[in-house]
Amino acid sequence: MIELILEAMSNFSRDGELQANAIRTIRNERIIQEVDFDYFQACRMVIKTLFVFEDQPMILRRISLCATLINKMPIKQVSELCTKKNVQKLLQILKQKSDNIDIVDSTLIVIINLSNESSSVCEIFVNEGGLELFIEILQSFPNASIRRYVLNLFRYIAKVEHLRHVLLREDIIEHCRRLLLDSEFKVSYAAAGTLSHLALERNWGSCKQRIDILSSLHSKVLSWKNPGRVIRYRTFSSLFPLLELCDKPGVQLWVVWTLHYVCTENPSLKLHKEASDNCSMLQEEGGVDILLHLLSSPEVHPDVNALAHKVLQILLD
Repeated sequence: MIELILEAMSNFSRDGELQANAIRTIRNERIIQEVDFDYFQACRMVIKTLFVFEDQPMILRRISLCATLINKMPIKQVSELCTKKNVQKLLQILKQKSDNIDIVDSTLIVIINLSNESSSVCEIFVNEGGLELFIEILQSFPNASIRRYVLNLFRYIAKVEHLRHVLLREDIIEHCRRLLLDSEFKVSYAAAGTLSHLALERNWGSCKQRIDILSSLHSKVLSWKNPGRVIRYRTFSSLFPLLELCDKPGVQLWVVWTLHYVCTENPSLKLHKEASDNCSMLQEEGGVDILLHLLSSPEVHPDVNALAHKVLQILLD
């Protein structure tokens, strides 16, 4: 049935009523959860409609559906949606609908999912003025989900070596410093990740500011016990360079805390397979040797040492 709907969407791309009914059907919760269909093709068709129809209620439905479908797609397929044209359209929607928090929220989810581990999307985003737009959104919407999405985009940009410098701004660093202390775990975690990657740069903030931030980072990570939140990584490779920062134990602690958390089974989240998959990915990417190298350093902080040993124990059991 879904195949016929997608075919109709392709054949009658300018029929507003047909497109609306098709999207309404695909968005049905039972279909999304129980029916196996071509998520990539469906998402591609829905994105195409964003270029044709501008009515606000339908934009929200389309964007929300895109966010849902992208979460169900493998990385390779997601990367095929990461075109300059698509990113420009999403930024245009954010600018035009910036007074509608539901549209902003859903559009941010799509942008975040497209930019995760994609340096090309991050570069398009920066070049198209997305950074200023996100700072404006961060200041306009104080709710936790918006803060988390914006900080995660900062974190993804900070992972890209040739783009990292665009974040070395007093206002961005101050936003991250302030939100590092946020009571909402995912907001604090995203801020910690951004600051950790910025620590790879020699000049970010004043000397005193760097010392204060890294001290706060260390203390904040130690305060995270079991936040009961899902953290997903497509690769751990971007974390490994941070473990070389022996003079910044707060950064190293954030990394080993992350590795320990995602590799530990959490019954409350029912993520047994995900923890196992993360362990396998970490081993395949050379995580065991990297952790052994970290622990061989006489300079490693006791907090980092203790948690890194726990990660190794999980991997080697």
